[in-house]
Amino acid sequence: MTSRFCRSFMALTLLLAVSPAGAAVLAKKDRRYLSGVYKDTWACLAHFVSPKTGLPYDSSRRLPATSTTNIGFYLAACAVAGRTGLLPAPEARARIEAALTSLEKIPKFLGGFPVTWVNAETLQPTENQFSTVDHLSNLTAGLLVVKGIVPELAGRIDKILTPMNWGDLYDPARGWFKGGWRLDKKDFDVQQKGWDWYYSYLGADTRFGSFWAVATGQVPPESWSALNRAQETKYNFSYLVPGWQGGGLFMQCVTGIFLDERATDIGKSAADFAWAQILHADRIGSPAWGWSASESPNGKDYLGWGAITDAVVTPHAAGLASIYYPARAASNLRWLESRAPAPRLKRKGVPIPSVFATA
Repeated sequence: MTSRFCRSFMALTLLLAVSPAGAAVLAKKDRRYLSGVYKDTWACLAHFVSPKTGLPYDSSRRLPATSTTNIGFYLAACAVAGRTGLLPAPEARARIEAALTSLEKIPKFLGGFPVTWVNAETLQPTENQFSTVDHLSNLTAGLLVVKGIVPELAGRIDKILTPMNWGDLYDPARGWFKGGWRLDKKDFDVQQKGWDWYYSYLGADTRFGSFWAVATGQVPPESWSALNRAQETKYNFSYLVPGWQGGGLFMQCVTGIFLDERATDIGKSAADFAWAQILHADRIGSPAWGWSASESPNGKDYLGWGAITDAVVTPHAAGLASIYYPARAASNLRWLESRAPAPRLKRKGVPIPSVFATA
């Protein structure tokens, strides 16, 4: 695993912990295997946390930057680890409270929104311009998971969530959330070269934020209807854009960790997207599938929008698909682990399971 591993593997941890799909028909060996992946992945995530601030690193190299997505996923992962017995409840709460203390200290924009990218040690911003609604969606979802599992912290969580006025992110003239906050200008940087930065896709990782803002009455219900529902089709299966080259399975499926979308058109889109990837692997003769935004194997490039390649698959994509195809996901993860064994990590001389290297 190289940089930006936390976001991907925390998503995998949460999915494998909470995914009920197919439990009744999943073979015992697959259930045991996925349970083992869950436990090992949590052990790895728990290792890569700043002892100073209690925030997760964005990198197995402990590079200083971390994001509000990482923080939200980590908070949820701690709560779920405590609920499922991977951590004693007092330790889970201690981890959560340490992270919340640091989150409360992170500089805010528009009154109550934490800056997206900060130094995990100093809590100071690391970027002048940053994406907003995608990360705020994941942070909010993680905070709500904690609130549900650890109700003793509900008041503290509400004090973080209440100042976040999602209406301040919304452009009523366009019906979408604005993108690209600039710290130096203290304003949005919507107008980019050749395009305007709005969060306009239903099939994107900003979906939870749209849902939350409508559900809490902070933006009008028609903002949900205004989201782009266009589809792309591969192997006779259609799914919502931005699709394959717009972030892959992470972009499409990550909201499904927090909202049960299986009985909805959105859930059908995610399932069909994953199945199209399985068919694509067969078509190109790939023994593995799982195309999603990820770090490149050499750790030098981010294979995100427009840069996803057949040559690189990522384990977290299979984890995200496990809610729809658990047996297929288990088989795929098993193959990846056998061909790309992870480096053995140690903490005070004790081996730390890390499950997968970059595939």
